[in-house]
Amino acid sequence: MEVILLAIYLVVLSYFDSRECKIPLAMIGGGFWAVFICLLYRCLGNPSEWKWIVLTAVLGMLPGGFMTGVSYITGKVGMGDGLVLMIAGGLIGYRRCVALVCFSLVVMSVWCIGVLCLKKGNRYTRIPYIPFLTTVYWAGMFV
Repeated sequence: MEVILLAIYLVVLSYFDSRECKIPLAMIGGGFWAVFICLLYRCLGNPSEWKWIVLTAVLGMLPGGFMTGVSYITGKVGMGDGLVLMIAGGLIGYRRCVALVCFSLVVMSVWCIGVLCLKKGNRYTRIPYIPFLTTVYWAGMFV
């Protein structure tokens, strides 16, 4: 259930990110509430494992927290990208989140090389990240 919920959430955010290069704050807040409710449901369903459930979610949020910190310090990465990655990491855990980040950055790099080779942009061209995150997440669901 959570996997499908996150997949649909990422598709909606991809639309906003690709059109406006911004993610609505209400969507971010709703995502964090959804993570909280899903974690609460997991903990109530398996009370003896609640520590591991929470630890997995917190560790899963670390890559997104790191990206949010980089955004705050440098301004080169979108703050919404890091927050969305925190939401995804809270639902899917640390290992899957790190794999998601790595593969999405590889796909994005290939796309950027194509943009540069076709002279459709330069090194300062802003490219939305969430569509790549969504593509890799959906591909991972089917692999």
